[in-house]
Amino acid sequence: MDVISLARSSIPTTSVVVPSKNVKNLECPQAIVQIISAKYRNQPPIRACPEVDVTAQTRTLCKDISMCQVKSRESTVKGTAKSATERDLCVRRPLHLTYACVPKIVYNSAARNSLVVSSANNNAAALGGGYNTQSLKQYGSMG
Repeated sequence: MDVISLARSSIPTTSVVVPSKNVKNLECPQAIVQIISAKYRNQPPIRACPEVDVTAQTRTLCKDISMCQVKSRESTVKGTAKSATERDLCVRRPLHLTYACVPKIVYNSAARNSLVVSSANNNAAALGGGYNTQSLKQYGSMG
């Protein structure tokens, strides 16, 4: 288990719903915003409005900062609706967002440790391999 997963398991998460065309400020004083998931759910279930997962884009938007604005975007959820009624239902879907405020010390430690493991892997590969991945994992998870 990496440091972020370990930290995330003991760090409380917050779930919010961002209504269509609205903006939500995510604030983590003295911490870093860590997006867990961001999805436009298929509710009500309409084939023309599939679930849309925007977790990766939202993580990029909120990367390495303590406050970010997340907007529910109508253009993202239009789907393939053909009728005006279906289109209206698709674009009214809210964004369901789950995030955590990861203390900067934990976040920085996790980033440093992933660099140590990556560097050790690169060095071992340059020397022709022959390294013990278990040792690297243990070394990488040390404070």
